Parts: sequence; C-alpha cells; structure tokens
Amino acid sequence: FARQASVGANVGPRRLGQVVSSGGAFGETLKAIADGNDVEGLDASRYIGKTVDRFAQELAEHLGGDSPDADIIQIAVQEAIEQVLDVDTDFDPNSLTDDNIAQIMIEYLAHSIFQIVVNEAGNSWNRSDDVVTSAKRETEILDLTREHVEQSFASQVQNKGVQLGSNAVESYMRAAARHVWQTWERQLLLLLLIFLPFRWQSLLLIHFFAGKTCLTTVGRVTSKFSYLLCSQVNGRLLNHCCRKF
Repeated sequence: FARQASVGANVGPRRLGQVVSSGGAFGETLKAIADGNDVEGLDASRYIGKTVDRFAQELAEHLGGDSPDADIIQIAVQEAIEQVLDVDTDFDPNSLTDDNIAQIMIEYLAHSIFQIVVNEAGNSWNRSDDVVTSAKRETEILDLTREHVEQSFASQVQNKGVQLGSNAVESYMRAAARHVWQTWERQLLLLLLIFLPFRWQSLLLIHFFAGKTCLTTVGRVTSKFSYLLCSQVNGRLLNHCCRKF
C-alpha cells in the first residue's frame, strides 16, 4: 500500500488533505469546548449530561460536512472520542484536557489512515474464508498505524509542546502521516532484504533508491540506510549491499 498503491511517502499522505483540514478543526473545536468558548455552528452546552456517544455522533456530523471524505472523517471522529473518553459516563467538558485532546487527535488520524488502507484493499479482504483471522489482521493494521502516529506526535510535542490550534494540529498530522508512510516503506524493504536471495537484494536496493533519490542525494540516503541495516541485517548482507553502491 505505502510503496505502490499510494505511490510512496511523497504522494500518499496527500490523500489525507481533507482529513487533515478537518482534523485541525476537530482539535480547535475540542479545545474551545474545554475552555468554555463558543463554537460556530455547534452548541456544545446541549450535550452536557448526555452520553459521550451522543456527543461524538453530533460532533462527527458537524466536522464531516459534505466533503468526499465525509464518511471517513465522521467514523474517525466518533471512534477517536470513544477510544479516549469514557463512553459509560455522560459528556463533561472537563474531561477534555490537553492530553486527552492530543490523544483524540492521534486516534483520529490513525483511524483515518486505517480506513483508507482498508478501502484501498477493497475485495481483497473477502478472499479469506477465516473471518476471525481477517478481523485480527485489521486490528493489527490499526494498532500498527496508531503506534507510528503516536511516535510522530510524541516527537513533535517534545520539540514544540502541546499546541491545539487548527494550524498546529494540521502540522502535527501532516508530519505524522509522512512518518507512517516512510516507516512502512522502510519496514517492507528491510523484510525483503532479509528474506530475498542475495542476487535479488542489490536489484531491490537499486529500485528503491531510483524511486526515492537522485544521484546528488544517494550518498546521504545510502549512509542513513546502512546505519539502519546494522542493527537488523547480518554483516555479510551489509557488506554485500555496500559493495553494490
């Protein structure tokens, strides 16, 4: 998906344009509700004392609008709120702490990317006769996506602090999406390098670098890649790869 179906990390995350824009509005809206400020088009006070699920549904419809990605956005908003807030209690704006809002943003982006992956797979899921295994694989994809999004958010928050304005949230999400795509591409390449016969490994590396770099940058990227291989591939393979370059 990361390398071929979405045409790599330089192109794939652009698919999330509307998701990211709505994500910025999502974060800013939650922060406004937490601070007791008015939100245009949404009367948050009417949900106080109502279920968290009800609040999540109404907010999802408000943010989804009529964009082509409305279904993805609405599902992601609802899932994100229900993952972080206690769905067995009534909605309380005091539960929208900065940490909880940041975690909701992580869940929102992870669920959005997950939906895009599943939609791209299309009927491929139907090829398995084992419903339990298929469900397990979907859970694993979501968990993996969440892990990489959390890594990126944690790094950015450490450098910039928690900022919940729309522009800041959009910036977090764009960077996190790129991180997800880049990590998936890199992990696939490493797995192939470990298990492919030696005679194919150099061809795979050449294909990878041809698609990701030009001659002026191949030295820098190769250096970074060699460092990555040191901890995951045996010395013979590393020497073999370096000789090819």
